[in-house]
Order: sequence, then C-alpha cells, then structure tokens
Amino acid sequence: MLAAAIAATLLLAQEPTLAEIDAKLRKAVDRDSYEAGAVDSARALAAMRSVEAMELRLELFDAKWATYRGVFLRDWLYSGMQRAETREEADLLARAAADKKRGEWLRVLCLRAIEQCSARVDGELLFDPAFARAPDEVRRAWQAAAGACLGAARADFDKPAGASAARAALLEAGAPFLGLARLPDWTAEEITAVGRAAEGAKNPGDRALALRTAGANPAGREAFVAAARVALRREECGPRAAAIETAGAHGAIELVPDLIAFLEAEAKRGGGRFVHDAAETLRRITGLPFGPKPEMWRHWWTKEGAAWLERSRAEADGRGAGEGVARQAESDTVSARFFGLPVDSFRIAIVVDGSGSMSASKLGAISTVEAAAREVEKFCTALPRDAVFQVWIVETTPSAAFNKAMPANGAQREKGMDFLRKRAYRSTSAVVEAIESASLDPDIDTIVFIGDGGSSAGKHAYDEHILEALRHVYARTGVRVHTILVTDNTAHEDLMKDLAGATGGRMAKPSGSSG
Repeated sequence: MLAAAIAATLLLAQEPTLAEIDAKLRKAVDRDSYEAGAVDSARALAAMRSVEAMELRLELFDAKWATYRGVFLRDWLYSGMQRAETREEADLLARAAADKKRGEWLRVLCLRAIEQCSARVDGELLFDPAFARAPDEVRRAWQAAAGACLGAARADFDKPAGASAARAALLEAGAPFLGLARLPDWTAEEITAVGRAAEGAKNPGDRALALRTAGANPAGREAFVAAARVALRREECGPRAAAIETAGAHGAIELVPDLIAFLEAEAKRGGGRFVHDAAETLRRITGLPFGPKPEMWRHWWTKEGAAWLERSRAEADGRGAGEGVARQAESDTVSARFFGLPVDSFRIAIVVDGSGSMSASKLGAISTVEAAAREVEKFCTALPRDAVFQVWIVETTPSAAFNKAMPANGAQREKGMDFLRKRAYRSTSAVVEAIESASLDPDIDTIVFIGDGGSSAGKHAYDEHILEALRHVYARTGVRVHTILVTDNTAHEDLMKDLAGATGGRMAKPSGSSG
C-alpha cells in the first residue's frame, strides 16, 4: 500500500501544471518547438477541468491555425472542450461561440462541444439572438446545440418563462430547424415549419436536414412524406438521400409507390447510385427481395400493393431502424469498378491523397500515384457516355482538375491522369476540406477517396474528429464516400472503414500495397 501511494504521489508530481502547459503551447510555433512536447501538453490540457483550462483552450485555438502541425494541437483543444462538466466551462464555450471576433470553425466546435457534453449552460447566453444571424455552419451548429440543451433540460433560465421563449426562438430561427429535433410534443406550427423547410428551403442542404428531422419525429411523419415526394422528383443529391434513407430508417410505408416510380425513372435514365438506394429502402420497408428491378416492384405493387399498404397500416409494424443505407450486394447493373470496388454511380469525384506517402508507396511494381492514374483511366472508360467526373488532390488547400465535373471521355480522362501525375505529392493533407469540397459539387453524388486516411492540416487531424465532421457533411449533401486504402499502414484503417460505412459506401484495400 505504501509503495502504491508513493508511486501515485510521484506520478502526480510529474504532471505538468497549467502554467507549464501554457508556456509550452505558446512556444509551439515551428517544428522544433512543436516536437519539444507540444502534443503531450495539449493532451494534458484536454484532461484538465477548470475555468482557467477552458479559457486557455479558447485563447489558443485560433492562434494555432498558422503554426506548424497546429491542427494536432487544435484537435486536443477541441477534445478538452467536449469534456466540459461544469456550467462555468459551458458558459465560456457559449460566449466564445457568440463572439464574432472568433474564428468560424472555433465557434462551430464550441457549439458542438456544448451539444455533446453533460454540462449545464446559461440559457440567456446560449439563446443569444445573434446566433440566428450567424454564418450558416455556425447557425446550424447553434440550432443543434440549443435544441439538445433545451430537450435535456440543461439550459438554465433566470425567468420561469425562459424555456418557452427559447423554444419560440428555435422556431423563429428558420431552416433547417435542427433545434426542434430533440424536442418532444411538436406543435402544429412547428410541424408546419419543419415541413415547409424540408420541401422548400432555398439551400438543398437545409432541405436535407429538415427532411431527416421531420422523418425522425412521429409528429412530423405526414410533413416528411409530403416533402420526401417532392425531393424524389428533384435532382439534388442531399434531399434525395435524406428522403430515401429516412424512409427506410423509419418504415415510411406511404412512400412505397413513390419509391417504385423513382426507381423506374432512375433505371430508365441508365441506372446509377440511387437505383440501388431506392431498391434497398424498398426491401427494408416491405421485406421483399426484388432488388434494383423496377418491373418486379411495379408488378407486385399493381397486384398486391393496395392490400399490402392497408395491412401494413393496420399492423403499424414500424419496420426499419438505424441510419444510412444497409446495402445489398450490387447487381450486374454496376458498370464500373475502382481497384475492384463496384461503384454504382455516374456522377463521381475521385479524391486522391496528396501527401508524400502517395509517391513513396507502391502498388505492385508501380507507385501508388501511377496506379491511381491508371485506375482513373480504366474506371472512366467503363462509365456510360453521359457520366461526369472530377478529380481532387488532398493538399493543404484542396485543388481540382477541372472547374466543374466533366464528361468521362478520352480527352478529359487524359487531363485527369495528367493532373494526378504532375502533382508534387509532398504537401500536408486536409482531408475534411477535400471531401467537403467534393461533396458540395451539385453534379456529384459519389466520392472515391484514395489514400491512407491520414490528415495533417485543415479542420481536423485525429480520426474521431474527422469522422464527426464528415458525418455532418454527409447529412447535408448525401454524397456517398467509398474509400481505397492504399498502404499496409493500418493506423487509419478504421477511419476509412467507418467513413465509408457512415455514408453507405465500402472500403477496399488493393493487394500489393506497401508504405
């Protein structure tokens, strides 16, 4: 016992003080000072629970954007924000999130930390009217955080009517009404507002989020169904994906005839990603294994659809659960493969890691870069004539081969290959920004991401934070991500699997990779 007590005392004595951490992190501005214990200091700070520790995180965050490997330090600062336990800590986060002088990404992360942590927060601070006029990403993060705190009774108000006023503020905040997602007992006015946003919000990402919000709440079911029907008649990927996935997740039996009509229309256009998505959702709702064959679904619906719908309504069986699309194996309608991975889309962005490992690693006898370039050519050759593609390189600032997605013809394929071959592949890589940029292209519905999953710049570097950020991107855009792991280094293999899984995609690991 004495030996254990001595060991614990010695360990405690070795832990750095806040003043020592402060000094170490402020000095971490270049490679030498960063490698002199900066990450260990940031990790130690993440574990500290005090007002002073939270103040230091918030003070240092924006300053580390311009420093060597600052993204690794910022991720530990964010981890510390997520662990807030006291109202004092949460209040500091709320004040920083409302401060227009702070960086936009810091403001977003402060709000996501408030949403995720267990701490109570000052309701007046969290419901500052300025949030409703904030930039879009801040405004969405605020809606989610404010609704989470209000729904869990974590927001403290001085006045008895504070909670009611706060709920009214979430209604007045406008699309996508994420603040209502965690609240029970929607009023008729709230149902109408969410439904209108799901159907007619100007931003397709807001429509997608409102669709997901409406469909997840039983009170919003009718509004969701009406908006989903509109989304299925339009071209935007985000609302389409939200409508199809939410219908499957919550057993929206009313949408079966609409999904069959959608499947028929997509198949008539030549196929593509949403043929398989619609077929999978039909399977989840009905339990029938017809796959992506619209004629079989139409035959069944014509003969038995009315009776099945009546029976299903009576049973209220609630089939379907979970998020995303649990995919069946693709049928022979898939026309192109990338490193052996079937890709059922004709609107593709190919995102390639631009870090040095890509030129140093090998796939068989050739570099990973050369293998990727050859695969792009082979893949695009197999696409139909009306398919479009884009090529992105993951660098400190992502760069694209073309100004917009281009037809997958011979001349454009050659330009895409040249773009890949002529890059330096020595840059740091900002994975979140690259995948987000590719996802925001309205002509794209699927991404093939080639690399090792590592990120060394931009918004996030640590896997759990990268995945969190890209889940938010997917909820808005609906752009699926398939991942190709081109290294034997397994450090980020789980991230590559989880990212693909979170978007309904798959991961492949080509044989012969090294590095």
